[in-house]
Amino acid sequence: MRLAADPRVTAHLDAKQIPALLDPTAYTGLCAEMARAAARARTTAAEIGRYRCRRPLSVSPTERPTMAEQQTVAVYSDYKSPYAYLANDLVYELERDFPVRIDWLPYRLDIPSFLGSARLDGSGRVVEEQRNAHQWRRVRYSYMDCRRQARKRGLVIRGPQKIWDSTLALCGMLYAKRQGDAVFRRYHDTVFERFWKRELDIEDVGVIGGALAEAGADPAGFLDYSAGPGRAELDGIGHAAEAIGVFGVPSFVLDGELFWGREHLPDIREMLGAAA
Repeated sequence: MRLAADPRVTAHLDAKQIPALLDPTAYTGLCAEMARAAARARTTAAEIGRYRCRRPLSVSPTERPTMAEQQTVAVYSDYKSPYAYLANDLVYELERDFPVRIDWLPYRLDIPSFLGSARLDGSGRVVEEQRNAHQWRRVRYSYMDCRRQARKRGLVIRGPQKIWDSTLALCGMLYAKRQGDAVFRRYHDTVFERFWKRELDIEDVGVIGGALAEAGADPAGFLDYSAGPGRAELDGIGHAAEAIGVFGVPSFVLDGELFWGREHLPDIREMLGAAA
């Protein structure tokens, strides 16, 4: 009986070996040849595996940045910026979508230095101003646009009646960070939301202490912290931020690259996706 020349068997043989497959007397020799071919294939696969696992000789493992170093985003924020408020939830989404650590940092804006200042009464009438016509147009457009964007997200932004000093609230940010991520996020969200509804006075140390307590922090040491070391820490972070080019919020730093404005979050997402 002659053996069928099954292509699944003969595919790896050359033309001189195929007739032997049809000769029963040569069957034993053919099996030996097939065994040798399989052994050669296993040897080749092992060599390929060793090649793929080999580290490049030009890069030492100790020189490579760790995942944590590659996946940390520094976020500079200030509670009196509506743009920072609008970026807040979008930054949280980075943590949801990528293995990334967000390092929230306070940056206290000096709004009068670039937009002038003004104070309104309860009816919205201007009672004090140091602002030229160009600055007024910028301010009015900015708040109109921020409210437009806020409505899309179900947020409330009411224009403030004066230029607020956010020092105490930003000291509260640093204080809350020391109490853990859950406390920090509750404090952070509470201050942003209530301030922009005009429901929270960020210049009142008692109010900020209350927001900390509500978030789950122990506020006992906040009064002393905000009067001394907290302000010094806030100033130091601001000076360090300006040394790398930060001038506004929200600002983001990833892998040493600086971005200003939430419109650059898609660029940051792209960078994080490439590094994952």
